[in-house]
Amino acid sequence: MVRRRLLILGLLLFGVVVLAYGQYTASASAAREASMRSKVFVLRDAIDEYRAKTGKNPASLSQLVAGGYFPSHHPGIGEEDFKRLTSK
Repeated sequence: MVRRRLLILGLLLFGVVVLAYGQYTASASAAREASMRSKVFVLRDAIDEYRAKTGKNPASLSQLVAGGYFPSHHPGIGEEDFKRLTSK
């Protein structure tokens, strides 16, 4: 009888852990997506401002930084992100 109760308790705990893990991964994925959207918005805004003032697209992220359109250090945005956005 005690073994049966322990088995049921173990199965219930396992179920709770599985549900909690599912919620955690969904939340983490949503947070990453929101962060990426924010980064894309900031970078596109800087590119649009550069284009409006110069009439052409910047060749690199360093051009945006040198022109004062983008901060010299922005967490999570690098040259790869710039190339991905401007290659279209």
